[in-house]
Order: sequence, then C-alpha cells, then structure tokens
Amino acid sequence: MASRLRDLIRRFLEIRYLILARLFGVQLAGHEHDLPGSVIIQVDALGYQNLLTVLDRGYMPHLKAMLGHQEYSLQRWRCGLPSDTPPVQSGIMYGYNQDMVGFYWMDKATGRRINCANPPHAKALEENIARHSRPGVLSQGSCYATIFSGNAKKAVFTVSCLDSYHLHNAYGLTGAFLFVLFKPQLILTTTAHFLWDLVQETADRVASVITGRLRRREGLFPITRAVINVVFREVATAGVIMDMFCGLPIIYVSYLGYDTVGHHSGPLSRNALRTLRGIDRAIGRIKANASWCRRPYNLYVLSDHGMTPSIPFQMAYGQPLSSFIASIVGETVAVDEYDADRYMGREQLSPLNQDLEEIERHLPRGVAGIFRRIRTALYRSDGYHSPTESGRISVIDCSPIAHIYIHGIPRRLQLAEVENLHPGLIAALVSHPGVGLLMGLEGDEVAIISKEGRAILGQKTLVTGEDPLNQFEEPEVIIEEVRRLAMTPMSGDLILFGAVRGGQIVCFQSQLGAHGSLGGDQSYPFFIHPSGADLYLQSVTTAADMYPILCRLTGMEAGIDTAAKKVPAGKG
Repeated sequence: MASRLRDLIRRFLEIRYLILARLFGVQLAGHEHDLPGSVIIQVDALGYQNLLTVLDRGYMPHLKAMLGHQEYSLQRWRCGLPSDTPPVQSGIMYGYNQDMVGFYWMDKATGRRINCANPPHAKALEENIARHSRPGVLSQGSCYATIFSGNAKKAVFTVSCLDSYHLHNAYGLTGAFLFVLFKPQLILTTTAHFLWDLVQETADRVASVITGRLRRREGLFPITRAVINVVFREVATAGVIMDMFCGLPIIYVSYLGYDTVGHHSGPLSRNALRTLRGIDRAIGRIKANASWCRRPYNLYVLSDHGMTPSIPFQMAYGQPLSSFIASIVGETVAVDEYDADRYMGREQLSPLNQDLEEIERHLPRGVAGIFRRIRTALYRSDGYHSPTESGRISVIDCSPIAHIYIHGIPRRLQLAEVENLHPGLIAALVSHPGVGLLMGLEGDEVAIISKEGRAILGQKTLVTGEDPLNQFEEPEVIIEEVRRLAMTPMSGDLILFGAVRGGQIVCFQSQLGAHGSLGGDQSYPFFIHPSGADLYLQSVTTAADMYPILCRLTGMEAGIDTAAKKVPAGKG
C-alpha cells in the first residue's frame, strides 16, 4: 500500500513538472534515467573553516544532518589565485582560467575596464575561454545564478547569458518568472522571505548604530540583498527541482546571498550567517525532492572560495589608495580609481556610465530606453579623462588586490621602468602599513616585495631577507599561483596585496569581508560529496584541477584529457 501511494505521489509530481516544462519549451532529457544525474550546489564564498563554524553554531541543520549520517563526506580544497568567482567558475567548468586576474581588471592597450558582472563582458570572456579550453562540463544540463554557463543548454540568472535572446527565451528569465507564477505558494513564501530579509537588514543597521559596531552603509543595499538572497534563491531552487523531474543529467546552481552580505557585514557576522539558513533550506528541499525523481541524483555541495574578515583601506587610513598614490606622484599626474563598492560616488559615475552603455546596446529597444534614462539621470560631465591618456594612472580595486596601470605605454612595464617614471612610488607603496605585498616584473622573472624581504621567482627562487610568501599557509604550493597571476598579460604594472594582520586583511574595496588574494579562509573552499565517491583532493591546487574530477563524477568522461593525470588513479 505504501509503495503504491509513493508511486502515485511521484506520478503526480512528475506530471506537474512535465506540464510546466512543456509550457516553457524545456526539452526533456529522455528516459535514460537508470544513470544517476548530478546536482552541484555552490554556496558562494563560504570557506572550509567558516563552514565548520557555521555547522557548529547550527545555522545549516540540513547540511549538518547530511554529514552527521555519514552518507556524505567533507573535504577542503585549494581554489588557487585569484580566489574570485569568475576564475574559479571558469576553472571548474572549462578547466581553463589562465587569462583572468580577478573580478575586475583593465585591458591596458585599449583602456577598457573589464567587469565580470557586466553581461557583454562576461559573454565575451566565456567565448574566449571556450575557444581555448575543453568542453564545458554543463553542456548537457542547466545552470542558475552563475557568472559563466559551462556551455549549459539552459541558463537562468547567468551573467554571460543575460542578452536579448536569453531574456525572451523560455530557458531564461522570462521562463523562470512564468514558472514562479504557476506556483502560487512559491510567490507567497518568496514574498514573506523577501519582507523578512528587509526587516533583518534594517534591524542590523539600527543595531550597528546603537552599539557603534563597524558596518558598511549603502543606501539601496537592503533591496539588493533581498533580491539576491531571496528572489534569486527561490526561483533558482524551483528551477533546479523542475530540471530534476525532467531528468536533466547535470544541474549547477549558485547561491549568492552569503557572499553579498559577507562583503557588506563580515563573513562571521550574524547578518551574514542568517543568509545561510535560507540556503540550507533550499539544499534540504533539493535533497528531499531528489528522492521522488525517477532518475537518481547525486548531490554535491561546494564553495568556490572562502572569505576573510577585512577592513577597508580608506576606513583604516583615511584616504583611498588613489589619493595616497597621487600624493607620491604629484599633482601633474592624474590618478583614477575604480571601486565597485563606491559605485555611486562622483568619481565612479564614468565607469558606471560605461557599464550601462555597453549593456544598453545588447538589450531590446524598450528595456534599452530605461537604461538610457538612468544614464541620463546619473551621468553628468565630471571631468573624466580617457584612461589611456599618457602618464595617467588607473587603480582597479579587486577586494584585497589592487592592479595599478600606468598609461602611455600599451604593454606592461618592468619595475625598473615604473621607478624611472615615478621615483619613490614602489618604495612608498611597500612601506605603507596597508600593503602586504607588491609584485611586478623584472625581465622574465617575477619580483615579490614585502617590508621584510624580497623574492625573485625565476628558474630558481632567490630570497633576500625574509621570504614574503612565508607569512601564508603552504607557501610551497602557492608559489606557482603567484607566478601565474604576476605573468598574466592583463595584470597591472604593479599588483598590490592587502596586509594581513590579526586575522584581518586590508581590503582596497569598501568591504568588511574579502577574498581574491592570500591569507585566511579565502583560498580554501569546501567540497561535500557522497561518501561512496572515492575522491582525493589533496593534489588540487587550483580550480582548473577540479574540472577532470567533475567530468568523472558527472559522467562526462570525454572532457577529461591529460589534466586528469594530476589526480591519482582511482582517487578522482
């Protein structure tokens, strides 16, 4: 009797989701459901050590139960440098992230600032990645709320796919919201969670004023937080469940709420940890629905990187990095700085205008008109000059990393050339208490300079004084990642790492939680997998090493090539 009832319930759920799938034109995966599918759940920015703290404090009971019943195992892995979502997702999905130096950078030859949250930029980057890499690991499945698509057939809330086609296509945003309309209970729960999120954010703001606790303030952040943490989460979770009932072989979903609030309030702040309750409920719903699907599914929960408590450079030292550099190079040299977390300041209006203008060109006419009116309202002439102007210096802040570009010469400069153009700048930056490391080129070698010593990375490593990398965990492992970042053509003429002191890192953006460089939990994400999967992640030193592992786990063996040799036989 119980078996028949279960079959009836399963059939009801299947019919419900299959009707929705047909309404939105979603192609079903067929009936080869004897092979297990894979659901990969990314909890953005939750590092391994912070996860242990979260589990201990009871913020993720579903995840804790999965691990407590020993049906799943937890491992730490290394995401490499920079520890940012775009290079990590590129490495995981394509096995290639060689050209990416963070979330933001500049093409010095053209003066074009690259922003991975800008859909045209993300689309161009993914097209370039696909040309240089192996097959996307999601080519037979779907993805939700990611930067890149992994060549997924269905992409929702994916930055690289936010173009006119995907906006109107049933696989995209329109289909996602129509799907929500067909589930009235989802509208009610999403609205309730949305309002509760606003209440929590407002309460935290009031509490910070009363107690004098350090907290970054943003005018529209409560709305932004609620959209990302609630609307994206609920729509994505509903879409994942529909895809499971449709039998898609691989589904990837990223939950962004913790990363968003962690930057704003700190990685272990109560404000950030509360977002994990909603993410944990979503994981619980996905796991519960997996038991009703005709196709069996293996669940994998991972993070792309961690997050380290930080203090903004401007808050700590009373001026942004650009002002400090301007005081060294003199008034005759113009210095501009891009910090996405000070986006609405006067000095940020030109970059914002550029982003909106590029997006506008790829939108339908009606939506483009809205963007045009926003640009007209926000943007007034602010004395902005071309960043390629000779002698001008651009500072691109990327959390605890800053790339400094000296214009006038389209190629990257050697440290000696920087010193010749701006005597004393390198020494002033290295001696500043907020700067932990400075990196640049010396011929074909990489120079890493700290207050205590200097290292030259060539065929051999030559150290004068104290090794600058010894302050970090596993210096022998990170040396190749540091070298790769410094040699990447899109990196700045000078690359700065914020100083790490007392468990905090100095952040060049206006953030209280940071990731992207070295120090603390930011370099060490987690990976939760079924205990039966014989995985060995000790040999993983960068996100690209995860690609052959995921190819094997998801059955996409054709994507594995010689990179798989880095993983011991029989170990994943």
